[in-house]
Amino acid sequence: MSFSKFLSLSLILAASLPIWAERQVTNLTDGWVFSHDRQTWETVRVPHDWAISEGFNPEGESRSGKLPWKGKGYYRKDLVFPQLSATDRYFLEFDGVMSRSRVLINGEPCGEGTYGYLGFQTDLTPYLHSGTNRLEVLVDTTHHSSRWYPGAGIYRSVRLVQTGDLYFDARELSVSTPIVTNTYAQALIAGTLVSRRGTDEAGNVRIRIVDPKGRVVVDQVRSHQVSAYGQAPFAIRVLIPEPQLWTLTADAALYRLEVAFTSQNKVHDTV
Repeated sequence: MSFSKFLSLSLILAASLPIWAERQVTNLTDGWVFSHDRQTWETVRVPHDWAISEGFNPEGESRSGKLPWKGKGYYRKDLVFPQLSATDRYFLEFDGVMSRSRVLINGEPCGEGTYGYLGFQTDLTPYLHSGTNRLEVLVDTTHHSSRWYPGAGIYRSVRLVQTGDLYFDARELSVSTPIVTNTYAQALIAGTLVSRRGTDEAGNVRIRIVDPKGRVVVDQVRSHQVSAYGQAPFAIRVLIPEPQLWTLTADAALYRLEVAFTSQNKVHDTV
């Protein structure tokens, strides 16, 4: 498929949808403190870049803008859960932490990022308890070099995601458009359904595509089953009639993709 065809149709994966939404997504912007030495702490908002906030170093590297990006940083935030659900799952999604990072919850390591330009996800569920939980993110840029300014710290958004025990692995969800013409487009939606239940579950994956004017142009349901404590990949092809093709202009046509898993008249997850 040519690059131009790939750009000709855009589908956005919606994070939360008021019609179906089961997962809860909370942006963790406020309530953070930051330190270089774990002795002196300052209140910050995330995204946060410690080098930008600390200003220029006249003796610093010219190639990285003379900003003090090399070092270690420590972030801390309290997460409060009045009552945890016995069946829900709790994840943290980091869009970008420069450069190597470790995530701890209540002092227990629960995840890490190994490359600052890639986001990552960590499962908090086994480490949480009802009440106040201490989240820590340890960041280290000392072993890296750069030919440009790379950033330092939690320089992209962080989200807390709460799902049920049947949910989509958002990292596995993808959409491609192998065929695009003026009369129709074929979209391939692929993903993985995850079960944390002790029994098999049979239900349906529902695919909806909404055009730029808010009209539903695709609404298809496919049966799908996931084993107890298992993972069930899926790949579904749909046709979009008379697609509005992508153009590199301010009024480019954007489509929205909605994917849900339902069983027994209940929506378990939506992305």
